[in-house]
Amino acid sequence: MEENKERIKIVVDTNVIFSALLSEDSLAKAILSILKSEKKIKLLIPMKVFQEIDLHIGELSRKSRVPIRVLKYSFEYLTDNFEKIDEGNLEKELKDGLRFVNDETMLHLLQ
Repeated sequence: MEENKERIKIVVDTNVIFSALLSEDSLAKAILSILKSEKKIKLLIPMKVFQEIDLHIGELSRKSRVPIRVLKYSFEYLTDNFEKIDEGNLEKELKDGLRFVNDETMLHLLQ
């Protein structure tokens, strides 16, 4: 029997990235680290997240008391093997994923 080679795709949004960056021992950072090492999972990051990071990096630095350059390095390291997608492709990925959801409340999203 042939093993299914398709990887599970997980979209990581801005809030998860912010949480991972704001605290050295955050749950978000721990989970992302585990998911990054899992071969059966592909992490997707919308291009908009990069814009949001650029826009809010100063505020993140003040709240976390971490220098901007360190936050930028941490962001690059955290997302180094994420697949970057634009919002148009994100909609397609979400619709593809919803095919596997067995929840009638979500079916309207496929239309």
